[in-house]
Amino acid sequence: MENTWRALSAQEIEQLEKQLNSADDWNLVSVVDAFKVDCVHRTHFGGNVFIGADVRIANVGLLDGYRLEEGCRLQNVGELSFTGYRFDFPVEVCNEDGSHTITACPDMTTTDACLAASVAADHPLRFMRASAAAYTAMTLGVVGRGTQIRNVQAVRDCYVGENAVLSECTLVENVFVHSSADEPTHLGAGVIVRNVVLGLQNVVDTHAIVRNVVTGSHVSLTDGLRISHTVVGDNSHLACCEVLHALIYPFHEQHHNNSFLIAAKLQGQTNVAAGATLGSNHNGRVNDCDLVAGRGFWPGLCVSVKFPSRFASYTLMAKGDYPYEINLKLPFCLLNNNVHDNVLEIMPAFWWMYNAFALRRNAQKFVQRDHRKVVSQYIQTSPLAPDTVQEIMDALNRMRLEDEALTKGVERSKRAVRILKKTEAEAAYREMLLYYVMNTLKEAYDRDPLHLLQMVKQAERKAWANVGGQLMLQTEVDKMLQQPSSDWKAMHERYREQWERYEQDNLQNACFVLKYLCDAKPDLEKLQMLFKEGVDVVARFEARADAERARDLAAITNM
Repeated sequence: MENTWRALSAQEIEQLEKQLNSADDWNLVSVVDAFKVDCVHRTHFGGNVFIGADVRIANVGLLDGYRLEEGCRLQNVGELSFTGYRFDFPVEVCNEDGSHTITACPDMTTTDACLAASVAADHPLRFMRASAAAYTAMTLGVVGRGTQIRNVQAVRDCYVGENAVLSECTLVENVFVHSSADEPTHLGAGVIVRNVVLGLQNVVDTHAIVRNVVTGSHVSLTDGLRISHTVVGDNSHLACCEVLHALIYPFHEQHHNNSFLIAAKLQGQTNVAAGATLGSNHNGRVNDCDLVAGRGFWPGLCVSVKFPSRFASYTLMAKGDYPYEINLKLPFCLLNNNVHDNVLEIMPAFWWMYNAFALRRNAQKFVQRDHRKVVSQYIQTSPLAPDTVQEIMDALNRMRLEDEALTKGVERSKRAVRILKKTEAEAAYREMLLYYVMNTLKEAYDRDPLHLLQMVKQAERKAWANVGGQLMLQTEVDKMLQQPSSDWKAMHERYREQWERYEQDNLQNACFVLKYLCDAKPDLEKLQMLFKEGVDVVARFEARADAERARDLAAITNM
């Protein structure tokens, strides 16, 4: 319900002054009828201020240009001032040369950022804003219902949602804080936050420095983190590190000491270990180098990577300094820099063969950890999904090549690249495809195998794209890029439509995978044999995962 504002009475002004309050012009201070004059002490009002019901204010050096909504609390604040919103600030993601700069806005998701960063500099998506410039037209800063701001040096040009807590911050300037009673956001001790959009239930704490950043929901930026010109996807946690010019999809973990990530696009469910240096430490002299890694990228302790480099999904990098640029197209592999033999070693399908429990756990843990109540960013977290399955099929096709042809172009060097356990990896990749088919099509097969056979015969391969964490058909992404909507709100509706049809699109993709496993000549007998084999594949995988977990627990018990 809209508030009805009125001017202060003479008696209220007199009492406010007795309580050591002052104003440049008391006529610029408006209140509601339920205003409690005895709840405002030792504050200077410098301009237009609107005070809602049950608002308590004490020791504010300057209060200028804000609407204080019902139940908010201000205590020991040096400055709370407003000159205008500038939420359309630039965010130079993916690269240090500014070639992928996007325009921030309060409703931006990782999918938005992904699309905007992928187009030419003059494309409309580069400059798209929230619907009808909803926030830039506002003429007052806002402190939302039930929000607390205490022991803060300066808050300037901010929109702070409901039930947020800003406590002991050094500077919060030009920041849009999404917050609600169900998903409150917290800004804590010593943080400096400038030109930032924070999602619901974010935590920014312990001397983090955050500049030109957009975050999704349930993101934490803590413990001395330095981050700028970055988009951070939902359910990500960063601490104790340095992150610059990055586009980070949901479920990213980087909370160990002394790692840094610069000029990178990480496509979700990624984990950067302590001491990793994923920066623009390139061998060339140009500044347009970057790193792109698929889902599940995991560089180990003290890994150093030269730019530009590309990594397939679920690449696990063993500890080491990788001295040359890498272009790896084999997913679910283990990568090792063998210094003794001066060779790069690749074990394809390592996760399936030797890390089954972790692979199974990844399929479960991200769903369990997703506590968002308001979902604006759709996320696919299954390790075996259309994007990774496409990579596996391409990898199987490559694995039929001789080793020299298979490893050509993997590393920009003259040294050897060695494929480990190639025969076993081919079999593992095939099992992974069959496992995906079992999870996606088993019910359809049990219900009507003949109908499924017709679907498999008609199936065609369609390209998929990971767009900020949401998987979409590439044809649909192309339509969005060629005919973008007028604002992000309308684009979000198109994402929702794609999410609702994902299950059907995924089923059709699985039909093509089954056709691929039938060597493009499916018949009922082949389907029967594959689904019978699939039951064994699933059972063996689950047994292997259980055995790995039991072995790990036994090792801990015997320590």
